[in-house]
Amino acid sequence: MHVKIGMNMLLWGIQITPEHIPIFAGLAAAGYDGVEIPVVGQSKAELKIMAAACDDLGLARTAVAFVGEHVNPISPDRTIRDAAVDSLKKGIDDAKLIGADILGGGIYQAHKYFTGSGPTQEEWDWSADYLRTCGEYAQQVGVRLGLEFLNRFEVFLINTSAQCRQMVEEVGWGTAGDH
Repeated sequence: MHVKIGMNMLLWGIQITPEHIPIFAGLAAAGYDGVEIPVVGQSKAELKIMAAACDDLGLARTAVAFVGEHVNPISPDRTIRDAAVDSLKKGIDDAKLIGADILGGGIYQAHKYFTGSGPTQEEWDWSADYLRTCGEYAQQVGVRLGLEFLNRFEVFLINTSAQCRQMVEEVGWGTAGDH
């Protein structure tokens, strides 16, 4: 079994662009197998350039996404929840464009969004519905979604592996690797 080693490009910032290609080259030269690229609104042209560079360097890709408050899937505002679906679908498309087969992150709620109390069942259900919808879309385009549980200073909906597993099972993704 070959263990693959990748580098999370967040070390160089959130907005990764073709300007970072020399870093990709250095990582490939150092023996890395891949890079994780945040898909945060880069243009299609930028994403294609980075994908081609990774292909040339023999680097595999994974993608990570962030959820802002304006696209929060657990917002009480239905229009914001609808925007969350559109936003994650764009992230899925961008992940596919860079050649990633998985898009991960704390994609179940807005980062650093807090209500002052613990999660409600309604917030949990909103997130599950959103993940189910986006997971079906991701499956259609050949991208898996991965949930990253985060600490209580970043999110409040999913902070443990048990909560993460519960969400995956509730959404209907079965076991890890199904979506």
